[in-house]
Amino acid sequence: MNQTQFLEKQSEIYNRLKDTRKIRAEGTEPRSLPQGGYLIMFRHSLDTAVAVERFSRRIACVVPSIAYDAETVHTSISDYMLSDDFKVDKEILEKLGRAANSIKNQPSPVIEYSSADYPNWLYNQNSVIIPGIPDGQFLGLTKMVVDGAKQEGMELRLPWGAHITTNRFTQKTSPNELKDFFKLMNKAPRLGTSFPIFIDVGYFNFSPAGFIIEVAKDLRVKLR
Repeated sequence: MNQTQFLEKQSEIYNRLKDTRKIRAEGTEPRSLPQGGYLIMFRHSLDTAVAVERFSRRIACVVPSIAYDAETVHTSISDYMLSDDFKVDKEILEKLGRAANSIKNQPSPVIEYSSADYPNWLYNQNSVIIPGIPDGQFLGLTKMVVDGAKQEGMELRLPWGAHITTNRFTQKTSPNELKDFFKLMNKAPRLGTSFPIFIDVGYFNFSPAGFIIEVAKDLRVKLR
């Protein structure tokens, strides 16, 4: 996949999300999610992560949903071994760390979160995201991680986009009950340009407590 193909696929998904007729007619329809798995992710600056957290929590106040806080805000590079009965394996985590380390000291990608085509946050019947338009470095780095994983005997998938997930709906909610949500989404902040500062390797768990990410700090990869 080249940069043009990546952006075309991403735009196709974003454009589907811009069509809100289904959620406005039928309400939310939460999707069953795996309880856990490994995760390699770009991490944004604290200012960006806090801005996302604040509005994510406002969304959760008007519609039942999992909110993402500053510790869990990320843009995925890839996930691995998703499972309803996930158990972390230190050896696998270390292999993923070595795969991520293949891009150590590489320049940070540039991701625009307030583009002319996608200035607003997007949502469908199961989640809310912030659409991002990345430069070619984003795809290049993700490919390097995937190639590094192959050398460790693991097959990772490329991300479909450079978005940030902010909320996942947790129960079916009628269109009438979503009136405040629809109004609120018109007030979503514009994040502007992000230069992810590092890559984290870890694992995640969905639970009644929300979305939790455990990061292996010793495997963190610094970008420049």
